[in-house]
Amino acid sequence: MSSPDGCGGPHERAFRQLQKALAACRKHKAKLVIAKLDRLSRNLAFIATLMDSNVEFIAADNPHANRLTVHILAAVAEHEREQSASALIRRPAPRRSPQGVHRASIARNS
Repeated sequence: MSSPDGCGGPHERAFRQLQKALAACRKHKAKLVIAKLDRLSRNLAFIATLMDSNVEFIAADNPHANRLTVHILAAVAEHEREQSASALIRRPAPRRSPQGVHRASIARNS
């Protein structure tokens, strides 16, 4: 089974590990404990897969969170990730003087 976002690499491995953990929880009728919810994944589809698995889980950093809270927190985490990525893309290149010297260097030497 591939990851919900179709990514390979580390995301694919993490998704396979999640699938194994969910299978073990089903087999032993155990609850999955997550150390930090925002570290589990910043991908809403990944969290949705966990929520749709019918395995009980608890986030150690937010033990009173219910399914709605977890879904909202995951959506916020994904939004923050998208904003960070788009901010990096929009960041303008540093301005240079015609001679290729940083303007800050010119100001210090004045």
